[in-house]
Amino acid sequence: MAAVVPLRHPAGEPSVASLEAQIAALTEAVAELARDRDLMRERLADLETRVPPPRYEVPAHYVTVKAAADISGFAVPTIYQWARKGRIKSAPDVGGRRFVDPTSFPRRA
Repeated sequence: MAAVVPLRHPAGEPSVASLEAQIAALTEAVAELARDRDLMRERLADLETRVPPPRYEVPAHYVTVKAAADISGFAVPTIYQWARKGRIKSAPDVGGRRFVDPTSFPRRA
């Protein structure tokens, strides 16, 4: 019977033991990240309970005055004036920005 010759380990290649050690270290790192993720989710849920609800929600189709000016071709000051006078539908100032309903603009001839 022929003698069994062990295979030589190629130079520069990691051994099986070192790969197993890397896998174990990576598994522990993934588990730690999962614990951190759960902790961050708990913190976010806690913060969301502390944040007050918004004072006013802007309807989905409303746009800023500047965007409305680009869409309609009317001047920005004109749109602001119409919003102040109630000629067009507008939302209250939210964070210093005025939102208007572009569908309420007068038709151009």
